[in-house]
Amino acid sequence: MSTDRTTSSPSTRWISALVSLLGAFEVLMGLGSGSALTRVVGVVGGLALVAAPWVAGRVRGLTLALLVVGTVPFAALTVTSLVSPVLGIVAWVLMGLIHRDRNVPVLPVPSLDARFPHQAGTAST
Repeated sequence: MSTDRTTSSPSTRWISALVSLLGAFEVLMGLGSGSALTRVVGVVGGLALVAAPWVAGRVRGLTLALLVVGTVPFAALTVTSLVSPVLGIVAWVLMGLIHRDRNVPVLPVPSLDARFPHQAGTAST
């Protein structure tokens, strides 16, 4: 039995959408910042954060790289702000939930025929 999930659960998709929304907020914060360096870092980091949950589990190591690029530099440049470090912490927590949900193996549903093999083909009269 394979432990890979081919489809994600509805909760994982919602959490992925929330992480992407945080990335969009980071893009907006970057565009509204004062210096050109902070603008570039905010836009690039926000776009990386938008993409991170959708590649989670598909490409090994890329998710972590996107998460680091999406949160750490912008939070370091705007450390005097309260919002950007909180955005990064929330993104890390949500990505942890996505990672945990995608690593839970999907167990097969047991059939009633497997429990009672002697009664599998008989009809009750």
